[in-house]
Amino acid sequence: MKNIFYFLLVLSILAKALTGISKEVPLSFKLAVQKIVNRSLDIEIQKNNAKAAHYRNYPDRLALLPDLTIRGHSTLKNSFHDKWTSTDRHSATVTARINLVKFGADLAAMRAAGIEKKRYDTLVEKFKLDAEALGAQAIFSVIQLKHNFAILDKTIHTRSSILEIANKRYKKGLLPVQEIQKITIDLKNEQARRNDAEINLAKAQALLRELLGHDSINLNWPWKNKLMSSKNWSTFKAQPNTFTQRPDFQAAQLQVDALHERSNQSWGSLWPTVDFEFQYSIGGEDFQKKSFDHEVAGLVSVTIPLFDRFQRYGQYRSQRLLQANAESYLEKIKRHTAEQITLKNHEFQLALQSARSRESLLTATRNLYQSNIKRFELGRITANNLALDESRLLDSERLAVKGWQSIHQALVELCHVQGKYLTVCLKNIL
Repeated sequence: MKNIFYFLLVLSILAKALTGISKEVPLSFKLAVQKIVNRSLDIEIQKNNAKAAHYRNYPDRLALLPDLTIRGHSTLKNSFHDKWTSTDRHSATVTARINLVKFGADLAAMRAAGIEKKRYDTLVEKFKLDAEALGAQAIFSVIQLKHNFAILDKTIHTRSSILEIANKRYKKGLLPVQEIQKITIDLKNEQARRNDAEINLAKAQALLRELLGHDSINLNWPWKNKLMSSKNWSTFKAQPNTFTQRPDFQAAQLQVDALHERSNQSWGSLWPTVDFEFQYSIGGEDFQKKSFDHEVAGLVSVTIPLFDRFQRYGQYRSQRLLQANAESYLEKIKRHTAEQITLKNHEFQLALQSARSRESLLTATRNLYQSNIKRFELGRITANNLALDESRLLDSERLAVKGWQSIHQALVELCHVQGKYLTVCLKNIL
């Protein structure tokens, strides 16, 4: 009997241990963002686009190599001259064709293919930054809404306690019934707000599960302590020339370079081309008896385009206009990014000062509220006065949460405006 008891005890302990292991451990902000980036389908799509462009440009990348073809013939011929005779003949021809002069069109095509590959690879990095930004925003949204929901939940609990105190005072004849009604109405309004907050939180968690696969994350602000204590933030700024590190700027620059080479390729196609063709043929009626013929031929051809309904010229002009558009887009990114760097620097410093100020104000407001609750219990203030204090505390808590969400988001945007991943940007600070 004792053995059975010990067996059941051990089995129970193992079951609890396995349950603890299987339970998903909340991810830190850093790990959650990394997982979101790794799960991003947009990045996978862009990688496939890069591979497709790589394969599509094979002919341009290998433009200097010759075209090689092999062609075989087998002919069975029946003829009648006094009697039927059959002739069986076989032949094979190997042809190599290589361009000698193309006025740089082939070299321009090779360079364009290489540049386009770099551009697609750079766009993959851009999508990684976009995924990181989207993941951080989703996580911050869940943390903010979770804190707001907890604030409302705590407020409802506090108002319920106040209602109990008010009912006791009402029964003693120390409080009019109107005060009870006011507290009850305020309590029901907060319950309605909590229901709205719960819906918004569910939406944010659904987006996070879509990106992360689950919503089990650490609900503490990841950089709050560092942002409160560190004095190095005053010098943490994006430099004006850091926009050149942004993947979108680099991709736009590569697009200009690629279209420039495509324009050169189209320009080269307007001029005559010189090609060399080499042929080697072998044929005969009986290969096994080695009764076959050899033939070697070389051909130099010059092709002069005279009139093709302006197809080549139209292609050249089109490429030049596309290049001009790409240059305008690059300049647009420069102007936009320069202003964004100035703006994000300013936003970050303001958000940091505001978050610290709101946290200090929240501490003072909590102390005041706790003091006034005691005064209400002693009958020194009315329910209206306490409701005002409670509303003041609720505003301070919400503003503090919003402040921490704003400074965390501003820090992410300040890193991304420079084209830097968070792990690289914050390496020496966090």
